[in-house]
Amino acid sequence: MLLCVGSSKGIVLLDPERARVPLMVHADPAPVWCLAADCFDRNLIYAGSNECVALGNARTMRTLSRSRDGGKSWEDITPRGSVDEDVWAIAASPSEPGWLLVGTSRGRLLRSYDAGQTFEECLGLRDVRSRLRWEPGCAGSAPRVRAIVFDPSQPEVFYVAVEGGGVFRSREGSDSFEPLNNGLNLDVHSIAVSPYDSNVLYAATGAGFYRSTNGGRLWSPVLLECVRSYAVPTLATNQPVGAVFTAAGFGPPQTWIREGGARARLFRSVDGAQSFQAVTVELEEDPLHGMVMTIVQNPARPDEFFATTSRGMVLRSQDGGETFTSLTANLPPAYSALVLA
Repeated sequence: MLLCVGSSKGIVLLDPERARVPLMVHADPAPVWCLAADCFDRNLIYAGSNECVALGNARTMRTLSRSRDGGKSWEDITPRGSVDEDVWAIAASPSEPGWLLVGTSRGRLLRSYDAGQTFEECLGLRDVRSRLRWEPGCAGSAPRVRAIVFDPSQPEVFYVAVEGGGVFRSREGSDSFEPLNNGLNLDVHSIAVSPYDSNVLYAATGAGFYRSTNGGRLWSPVLLECVRSYAVPTLATNQPVGAVFTAAGFGPPQTWIREGGARARLFRSVDGAQSFQAVTVELEEDPLHGMVMTIVQNPARPDEFFATTSRGMVLRSQDGGETFTSLTANLPPAYSALVLA
């Protein structure tokens, strides 16, 4: 098993058993904010790049890249007509090989049915009635598509989160989008769907964590311990039963580079996000100076989890997420991760 990490300096491939010495580092594409793997071919990986001034990222002209050999080599597949847009979210369909969704810095959603050979825009998101009321994102940036997730029980349904615009749902491959923002803070950073019940949705926002039990018609905030309100990642798992993970710090990216950093904490719920408890991180640096950017589960070992931070740390749990330890702490800022077979 290998761990593919997207960082501010490019792709890093790690063997978790020997993680202090990376197996391979790619400086191009860089920086890598988001990653996705094809549902039938885990060697087919996509990487999205963006420029985040608050974190010191400066991208090249390549904003979307593809690897067909598990991250060992990469090619540019930046969609025509979007070379001046950053990529903030990528999702591959869990049921249709080659079906890819890409979210950009201008609040656009692009779709490919042929593994990134060609793209078309999902015009329905551009036409949503609330678009003119979308709020600027971090540091005054334009509202951007920050997350895309497919419903694990109904793969023809997917959700799009716009930072400053909220959550939208598309059903059965339709090009229309239904807003799901009643009671939800619109500064959405990530979303997840319960693998047990498609009516249960989760969202991490700049004003805390939210949960809906009726398909997004109404959201309710969920208290996080330790007074952390700026939540970034969300992970809903089917093992351990009902486990949901998130992480939160005291403020937005501009604060993460100050003395003391993000002061982030990892949180775990064992009751479907009705309540959360802070996770033990067995480090001297707890709370974490770097913000936890993503949390992923090892499909082959459901009790194993990995998390990356904005200060180049990769954390690992081998006990179902009860405790995390440092796998490596010498990477550039690490924003995303994939577990490769």
